[in-house]
Amino acid sequence: MQDRVLEVCAQVFGVPASSLTDDSSPDDIAGWDSLSHVQLIVALEEAFAVTLTPDDAMDMLSVRLIKLVLTERGAGLD
Repeated sequence: MQDRVLEVCAQVFGVPASSLTDDSSPDDIAGWDSLSHVQLIVALEEAFAVTLTPDDAMDMLSVRLIKLVLTERGAGLD
């Protein structure tokens, strides 16, 4: 399922999934701005059937942190 995180991020940010790593963040993805971040949160909630809080959204500043938050919310990324 971790590949699914990359797929969702890639779709939202308009980049190839193969270009993303756990360290990918708004600092190195030009398409990751405030609007696409909101779109990402919605896409992740739909893809993983979780509800993310505003604090979760604020914490999700890299692919690694996205995976961590989703795991904490019971998304089962193993």
